[in-house]
Amino acid sequence: MRAGFQQALRAGTLKRLAFIRILVGGCLMLGLPLEDLQILTEFSAEIRRPSGLMKAFAFTPLHDFLLSSPNALLVGQMICFLSLVAVTLGFKTRSAIGLSLLLQILIGGLLREHSIFYHSEQLPILLLAILFFTPCAAVWSLDARRQPILPSSEGLRDQASIAVFLIWASLATAYWSGGLSKVIGAGWNWFDADGLRVRLLVCGLDPIEYGFGGAIQLAAQPDWVFVVLATVVLLMELAAPLLLVSRRARLLLPLGYVTFHIAVFVLQNILFLELIILQLIFMAWPRLPDRKTVFGGMNPWPLPMTFVSLGIVLGTLALTVVQRDFYPLSAYKMYAKPVGFPLRHSQIIDSEGEVVQRIPRLRGRKQLGLYVARAGKECVALPRPGPCAVMRHVIKKQLKKSGLPEGDYRLRVLSRRKDGSDALLGEMPL
Repeated sequence: MRAGFQQALRAGTLKRLAFIRILVGGCLMLGLPLEDLQILTEFSAEIRRPSGLMKAFAFTPLHDFLLSSPNALLVGQMICFLSLVAVTLGFKTRSAIGLSLLLQILIGGLLREHSIFYHSEQLPILLLAILFFTPCAAVWSLDARRQPILPSSEGLRDQASIAVFLIWASLATAYWSGGLSKVIGAGWNWFDADGLRVRLLVCGLDPIEYGFGGAIQLAAQPDWVFVVLATVVLLMELAAPLLLVSRRARLLLPLGYVTFHIAVFVLQNILFLELIILQLIFMAWPRLPDRKTVFGGMNPWPLPMTFVSLGIVLGTLALTVVQRDFYPLSAYKMYAKPVGFPLRHSQIIDSEGEVVQRIPRLRGRKQLGLYVARAGKECVALPRPGPCAVMRHVIKKQLKKSGLPEGDYRLRVLSRRKDGSDALLGEMPL
């Protein structure tokens, strides 16, 4: 294992660290324009469910100001986008990373408190916190062109080795936590074929974002198919720590994770594009050769980046044990609860009685799917008249902006049985 650690540290170079900076900045830069922040001003206070750090921020005047000013949210989104461009290009990198980190945490928190605790863009935000304390702009950056840093310094190279390893550890912990959460939360139910069918259909039956609906076809497969899939997914997640000590694992596991995320996209209409892209962090590339020298320790040790990474790793594992989320950290407890049929799901019905399969407009499309799922619960399963009226108003407004034809739309809530049939739970006009 010691040899594996040494080899992992040799893989951490200034070029690989700069490559990680470009990937993280680019991922967040691609996702940010797709968020419809201005729609958040349409919600009332009773809808909000802040988590973690956002609970403290909710007591500040800035929180209420932002959620009452569409222009302020738009300006914040634009500033964040420009700062992410600067991060990707390596311009005023330390300041750009700090500003991007603060704004991304704020934007992500505001979005989650109005829908559910989702995991898109969460990991890149945490990696920004580590990159802030690293020499990630020493090469492949505009800063390096303006004020050349001597990358031949052994101390700088040692910092890069540690930084890359800590980033690997944070990313691997997320996958390991996902596996542990399935063991702790779902237990043997994770291998139950009907439980797997329900988990696949949770989002596959709400085809608002992309509308592939692959889970519906897969649900008809024999039980043994689901047992095999459940076993493979769990083993891949529990094997994540091997990424830190095995070159072979850094070749095979990222390919497995990419395959898994593509399958989730096709089957459940959920695209984790940033997690697919971030797998490149582990892989070997001709332009990213390993160090020729062996890491021999540092004096002084780079404490800030170490403390931040340890906070992410230990905080994630602690939350995993208690199965709680504390934004911006998470237990990654996707599908970690025992489930079974019947399954409640929602549909949007157009004026001709047809199910809306996909939304043409990119901006706010993911949010609309989350709002529809929440409205199905608020308006039918509970029901709560106040929140329901707000959710209906927001969904109707987003539908008007989405590019769909004009017409009267309805929200229908159904209960899917094991045999594939649906029972109508309720329906209301939007």
